[in-house]
Amino acid sequence: MKAQIDLLRKTVATWQEQVDYEKRILGYADSAHVAVLEMNKNRLAKLEGAMKVVKPRRANTYCFTVNNTEGGKGEIENFRKECKIFNAEERIKALKEPGYVPKVKKIAVYGRLGKDNPNAAEYRAANKGWRNAYARIRIEDAATLDVYCGTYVKETLTYGGAPFTHYRCIGA
Repeated sequence: MKAQIDLLRKTVATWQEQVDYEKRILGYADSAHVAVLEMNKNRLAKLEGAMKVVKPRRANTYCFTVNNTEGGKGEIENFRKECKIFNAEERIKALKEPGYVPKVKKIAVYGRLGKDNPNAAEYRAANKGWRNAYARIRIEDAATLDVYCGTYVKETLTYGGAPFTHYRCIGA
C-alpha cells in the first residue's frame, strides 16, 4: 500500500506541474487535466487516511512511553515542568481577563511490566494467570512508563444546594 501511495504522490505532482504550466502559459488550465488532478488527489487522500487508521487508541490523553530509567524519568520531569508553566500561564490569563476560565493540565504516569519482567510474579494469581487485568503496576516494578496528560476545566456545580468543584476533561 505504501508503494501505491508513493506512486500516486508522483502522479499528483506531475499533474499539478502540468496544470500550473497551462495556467502560467495559457492563462487557464484544461478542465480535463484539472479533473484528473482532483480525482488523483481524492484517491491519495483516501489511501493516506486508510494508512493512518491502523489501530485507534483507547485514550486520547496518551502522550508517550519511556523506559523506567533515570533518562526516562528525566523526560517525565521535563514534561511536568512544561505543564506547570502552561498552568501558570493560564492562571495569569484568568487574572488579567475577567470571565476567562483557565485550563489545567494534569499528568498521570502508569507502569507497564513488559516482557519477561521478574516482578510479574507479584501481579499473578496462583496457577490462574493474571490476578486483575486492570491492576495498577507500581513504578518501581515497571519496565516502561506510560505518560498521560489531560486538559481540564474547573467547574463549580451545585448538588442539592451545596456547591462543589469539579474538573471536566476537555481532551489532550
